Amino acid sequence: MKETKTTIKRSVIIAAGASLSSVLDKSHYERISILMPTAWTAADICFTVSDSLTGTFLPLRYADLGTIVYVKAAASKEIGLNGGIMEVVAAAPFIKISSDNGQGGAVVQTAERKIKFILMR
Repeated sequence: MKETKTTIKRSVIIAAGASLSSVLDKSHYERISILMPTAWTAADICFTVSDSLTGTFLPLRYADLGTIVYVKAAASKEIGLNGGIMEVVAAAPFIKISSDNGQGGAVVQTAERKIKFILMR
């Protein structure tokens, strides 16, 4: 029997005047592609993660360095996670996206932003 890969599409919302998204349940999916909205208040993105839907969400950090995992983001950009970033994000079943200045400071989005995800097993 030939193995098939299942792909699904999901999205999260960052509300106007906020910097943290709603929850993405990516349980059972490891590969992630992020589709940034056409309008985006300039900011990097980072991930907060939890082991449960209603649990405490903590910033995702590299274990060896203790630094927060940041990804360069821009409007209308597709971000395919790979390498070490993909591995650490893959381990978390529930994530939120945060718009950030790349130094741990929140960047408020001026309007509601819908961030789309393509998830693959």
